[in-house]
Amino acid sequence: MSHYSQSNRNQTLQITDKGVEAIASKCKRLKFLELSWCKSISIKSISSLQKNLRQLKHLDLELCPLIDNDVLKILGQMYLTSLNLSGNKFQVLPHQIPLLTRLKSLTFDENLLVVLPPSLGTITSIDRLSFKGNPVESPPAVIIDRGTEAIMSYLRRLFVANHTQRLDLTLQGIQDLHASVCQLH
Repeated sequence: MSHYSQSNRNQTLQITDKGVEAIASKCKRLKFLELSWCKSISIKSISSLQKNLRQLKHLDLELCPLIDNDVLKILGQMYLTSLNLSGNKFQVLPHQIPLLTRLKSLTFDENLLVVLPPSLGTITSIDRLSFKGNPVESPPAVIIDRGTEAIMSYLRRLFVANHTQRLDLTLQGIQDLHASVCQLH
């Protein structure tokens, strides 16, 4: 969760779409933007960021309840390298996430994720992945305990299996698999 004091949280709660649009139109060279705890921003704000902030690399949308899959479609058109979507009650990782091909850091803490989708493994640039506080069942704990590189490798293998119908889990140390693994297309 955010490291800000309660007084700072109260200040950021008041930012609206209009405020975000003003920031986006006047601060075009902005590279880092934190909008944590902004309960009033919507897709309109994110559209303005995408349109105006071409140099934006880091975006923090922790605890922004209006953030949804439609917003992520717009984020997929941006050149972000770091994205924080913690605390937004996502039950599944949105399928638009792999559109963020330059992403190096994805923080998805304190959501409701049970399964990380194989398509996440297609983002080869990710070197930091965090999903603490989620009831994740897949990848299995033995993979998660090995860290980001092992998780991404596992997800890539599942992604390839969806296309080739050949699943290679050699040297993964897995004793049990989540049912979603067997839903190859």
